[in-house]
Amino acid sequence: VMLAWLAGVALHLQQTTLPGVSPWWPGVFALGLWGLWLRSARLRMRLQSWAPGCPWGVCVASAAALLLSWAVVQGQAQRLASQVWPEQLSPVPHAATGEAPDEVATVWLTGRVSRMADRQDWGWSVQVDVQQWEVRSSACASGAVCQWQAGSPWSLPGLPTEAATPRRISLSLPLHMAEPVPGDVWRWPVVVRPLAGKRNPGGFDLELWLWEQGIRVAGKLDDKAAAPLLVQPAGWGTTGWMERWRSACRARIQAHVPDARVAGLIRGLTIGEQGALSASDWDALRTTGTAHLASISGLHVTMMGALLSGVVGGLWRCSPRLMRWWPAPVAAGVGGLLGATLYAWMAGGGLPAQRTVWMLA
Repeated sequence: VMLAWLAGVALHLQQTTLPGVSPWWPGVFALGLWGLWLRSARLRMRLQSWAPGCPWGVCVASAAALLLSWAVVQGQAQRLASQVWPEQLSPVPHAATGEAPDEVATVWLTGRVSRMADRQDWGWSVQVDVQQWEVRSSACASGAVCQWQAGSPWSLPGLPTEAATPRRISLSLPLHMAEPVPGDVWRWPVVVRPLAGKRNPGGFDLELWLWEQGIRVAGKLDDKAAAPLLVQPAGWGTTGWMERWRSACRARIQAHVPDARVAGLIRGLTIGEQGALSASDWDALRTTGTAHLASISGLHVTMMGALLSGVVGGLWRCSPRLMRWWPAPVAAGVGGLLGATLYAWMAGGGLPAQRTVWMLA
């Protein structure tokens, strides 16, 4: 274990920069888990000839890969913590002096809608992946307009060198606007504020939830500036097709289910929109001890996986050729896992659903 720890740390220290987000890292993490599982299975079932073997070299390499993946996660957390919004560009009073800024900077945000919009009583809550920040303020070095790409270092005085521009923002839009389509690229005039959530004991921790979503700042539409501009509409080649499908399902449910309470429950169980249930509905569910049934969790994902596993296994046994090619129990297990993964993804991919998919795998 110590050798694996040193190997993973040494490999991490050889990198010139912090590793970025790459599709290879989940595979490296899975390889590490697989190697450790092989070794543990060998130790538990040493006397059984069918137990898979695992040389010590493979185990050390797998553990090193596991620790390297852990280091990458730590690097991502450090990168997220460095994303800040300068006080000189914020409309709120300075934290140190308590005085309001002399001017309010005009901020233009260009970004892509990343998730299905959440409808509230006051408007739409949208998550946006930032592409570019454009700020008009005297705090800029040029004194006119400054532009930064998402994640690039700030070029403003009084900020540490590691401070970077936010990559994602939680944006509030008025209800009279049309629902933003996931995948659309917009250019909005916004008023940006640092995150400030209530910390009541036992209550919802907004800042922690936004941190899990990779969000460090919040903002709202600046109604005193020019109108937003649709830069690029979503198409077949753009990201966010699952979120667009979820948004279309919500619209169909709203159109075909006249009862608002029933529609909210259906939306919560199908696409994972827990905010569709009213506060009185949640109180009734908590009073009856059934609140866990209205939120997508391991129970729902496991039931969907078991259902599809039975369907695939039953259909597979109808074909002798398929059974000779692949055993029916194995095909049923793969079908159930794929069905559970698809349902968890369709329901928003929350942490409980992700944990259940990993456990089923």
